[in-house]
Amino acid sequence: SIPVGGRCAADMHLVNRAAGAPGIAHLDPAGYMDNTPTGPDTYNDADYVCVPNQRPEDISCGAHGQSALADGVAACVCAEGYGGATCNVCAQGYEDGGGVCTLADVPELKIEGIANSFVTGETRVITPTGITARSFDWRVLAGGACFEDAAGGCASTFSGLSATVRAPSAVTEMQIMQLAVKSVAPEGTPPFEWEINTLVMPAEQIPVSGYGDSRLLPVIRYLRQFMQQRCVGAATFGISRNGVILGSWTLGRQDGPAASKDIWDADCGDPMLDVGDLADPEVMDTPFLIGSNSKYHTSAVLRWVLKTVAKQKAGLDLTDAQILGMKPFDPDHYPPLIPGTNPPVAFPVPIVPEDVYRMMAGLDPLVATLADSASYGAPSNAYPLCDGSTVADGFADPQWRDVTIGHIVSHQTGMQRSAPRQTQVVSLLPALRSLTSEQDFIAQEQILRTLWGNAKVTTAESALNYPVGVKTYVLPRPTLPELIKVLAGRCLRYPLGFFSYSNTSPALSTLIIDQVAGRYVAQLGDAASHIGSALQIFLQNSVGIATTSTEGIFAIQPGVDVPGYTWPGPRFRDWNGTFNNYYYLEWDSKQPHCVWDAGASTCSFSDWTSPTDQRGQIRWSMNYGKVPFIGTLNDVSPGTGSLMVEARDELRFLAKYQIGSYGDPASVGRPRAGQPNASYNHNGSLGGGYSFARQLAASTGESMNLPPLDAQGNLTDDYLNLASFTCPSQLPDGVDYIVALNQNKDRKCVNQPNTNTSDPNDNLCLQAYAVLDAVMRYGICQVNWAVVPTVQKVAIAE
Repeated sequence: SIPVGGRCAADMHLVNRAAGAPGIAHLDPAGYMDNTPTGPDTYNDADYVCVPNQRPEDISCGAHGQSALADGVAACVCAEGYGGATCNVCAQGYEDGGGVCTLADVPELKIEGIANSFVTGETRVITPTGITARSFDWRVLAGGACFEDAAGGCASTFSGLSATVRAPSAVTEMQIMQLAVKSVAPEGTPPFEWEINTLVMPAEQIPVSGYGDSRLLPVIRYLRQFMQQRCVGAATFGISRNGVILGSWTLGRQDGPAASKDIWDADCGDPMLDVGDLADPEVMDTPFLIGSNSKYHTSAVLRWVLKTVAKQKAGLDLTDAQILGMKPFDPDHYPPLIPGTNPPVAFPVPIVPEDVYRMMAGLDPLVATLADSASYGAPSNAYPLCDGSTVADGFADPQWRDVTIGHIVSHQTGMQRSAPRQTQVVSLLPALRSLTSEQDFIAQEQILRTLWGNAKVTTAESALNYPVGVKTYVLPRPTLPELIKVLAGRCLRYPLGFFSYSNTSPALSTLIIDQVAGRYVAQLGDAASHIGSALQIFLQNSVGIATTSTEGIFAIQPGVDVPGYTWPGPRFRDWNGTFNNYYYLEWDSKQPHCVWDAGASTCSFSDWTSPTDQRGQIRWSMNYGKVPFIGTLNDVSPGTGSLMVEARDELRFLAKYQIGSYGDPASVGRPRAGQPNASYNHNGSLGGGYSFARQLAASTGESMNLPPLDAQGNLTDDYLNLASFTCPSQLPDGVDYIVALNQNKDRKCVNQPNTNTSDPNDNLCLQAYAVLDAVMRYGICQVNWAVVPTVQKVAIAE
């Protein structure tokens, strides 16, 4: 026991009986710990005992260590490269080299080729990021040891640090070897583990990079076949189950065709290239444009913004039903009332700009009325073009007064498919901005001169090449509130609550987010403003994703020459028969200009709305000239289709938020808590991109329409005559996937009429690219989910 005063004798040291661990000689427990009855470190003297100090000879350290005393405890001091209690094992970072511990080499994966198309003896050195060389044990993951079609069993060997992978003779399909390495870790710390995917394929094939369980390869197989037949330059695919990512791959190349002339179809219209002429393969986690799949993100952010602001400003904990029930254009309440409050409570801040509110609510007259048109969405027998009577009095359609946020997110406001054309909005800028004199237009141009500098504006106007004496003025481009004001002048074709898909509904959601949170996404030309945007904060706080203006999930910067901005994705492809190319140039429509007519005291935009080489449109950044077709996109409503995503981060979003169904307003962008496995899907199509996202619930007998399959089960190149296939097994529960391409049409489908439709002008592209979802589901059906590791459901909360 401890003598009076709590000190051990000079030749003894203190140990704790309960822990069985040595203490420090001469430790005074009373001085080291709080000995009071209520102290945080109260101890019992009986827990401690003084024991004699050890002697160096009490411990054996073998040939690679020396014994020494440290505070009365004998321990081994090991030579370099050795470790363990008695210096009888190799230390971390060293390996046994015939009885001697030597510094370990980095692990290697060697690939040997059988076919001539492989590089024999190719070596890839694999070094875990941020970790020094250490000893690794290679181990084969269950089900991942052999190639999918390797004849005669697995053609691979493993020895020490190296794993040698021998490719099978069949080289027409991608092959994969999945390995994992486990390090020798210090005692008491978890081992370092790392999974590796090694893609082995002929150099002329469509390249694949990424990681995932090798048993998911059937999905990649069919995606590559689709890419080859549809001339797709690049794609990405990610899949998860119950919130756990199972795999993420990027396929194709950064530019041009995805494969060489030996593989690529000459009918695609691409230049026929040899292997050495192909662009670099696309890298893992490359972001892709998802088009209309941006919409459910916008709905999720809208819900989150309104709930967050209500809590911060007024201490209100609003339900989804209360958010969806608010009426933004209620003529009697600005801001709107919150449903279910008694006495009635208004939202703590305005949710739309007041001038927009007054026009949409019918309190202020319209800028102009617009006749309904089939160009806004084809009419039907039940709902033909509206006659304009509801806006004939010069005020917005009264149906807007009863529109709720739920109607907006579920496309049930009564709107037609598309917003007013850019040319219509620009032609109304004088009325929207009360520009009645030449001085007003001079003031508008001065805004841009202040923003861009006199030199750029003067140079741009000079390049328009008007005769001397003709006055031209450049104006700031239309804003989202201005677009909504023009929209107010259009009658609503459908009754309230009727579903009609509209690309303008998310514009209203974006308007609300901008008003309440400052901005939804980064502003055009200011990529850095992604940080601090509602999207960035939402993803960080609610999804756990750290994003930048080019990483994760973010809005595209369609303008060219954006300062400090490097294009993050693959080059967009969009076959244009007029230019006979996937990469054509167009006039930029984001920067309007007009010609002053002194006699009429007006400024005409007609040269801008119908540009020619002599009277072209000015690039938004004040440089004169045409831009790549994707640069013409106008991000007035980024909530409609302007987001780019990395597959893994999109899966993380899908794990927490529902894609939803437009027939159920409550489901769109709703947190998945409580309904994690409901089945939803959505597609996105935009020049330079096509995507499909799906959240699967378990189902049997799933059917899909595909091009006919050949005797080997491969897709045939017949996207006109689709055949029905049934999933041979049950689709698994809780599977999410995202697939995206860098194009939504190709030369082959543009030039092939779709005889399945009544419109002789319809080509096959819409039908062909819609098949992508069926192709992915068919691949998922071919996976043996019984051997894919079971993933426990993840608790999902908002």
